[in-house]
Amino acid sequence: MTAMTARERMTGHTGKDALDPALGTDMGRCIVALCQGDERATLLGAWQAMSAAHRNYRLIYIGQTGDPQGGAFGYVADKMETDPSLRIDLRTHDERVAAAKAGWAAWQARIAALPPPQMKWAIRAGLDGFMGEATLWRDKAPTIQGGVAVDALRRLTVDKPEKPA
Repeated sequence: MTAMTARERMTGHTGKDALDPALGTDMGRCIVALCQGDERATLLGAWQAMSAAHRNYRLIYIGQTGDPQGGAFGYVADKMETDPSLRIDLRTHDERVAAAKAGWAAWQARIAALPPPQMKWAIRAGLDGFMGEATLWRDKAPTIQGGVAVDALRRLTVDKPEKPA
């Protein structure tokens, strides 16, 4: 109930619509507000793939997620768990690191190929949040920067696969 109330206040969506996972990030909110149908699904898929590659790279290669709690220096031992899925990653640690680096490098190359610098900044702001709160989404609507970020994501997904190889 608390999550739904907060999302309703932030997004303007009500009821179960407010709990849509796409509304969990500023970029997702911008995509939902500015896109419809197949384009929305394509851009949300691309944003999720890019965000996952970015997070995976940071976690595996750098050792930190980039989230604020990742800045703490304390050490907590990892819990030992079994994977409940039927997929087991048989790659060595070095192979996982190489895959994380390659996946993120492919996205970085696509971002670097965007023509205007504002589009590069908008995508990187969405990933890293370096421009501060309410850069992409403010007062229940996308900001100008949020619109630029969605346009940049459109350019990244035109005639390109959603997930780089």
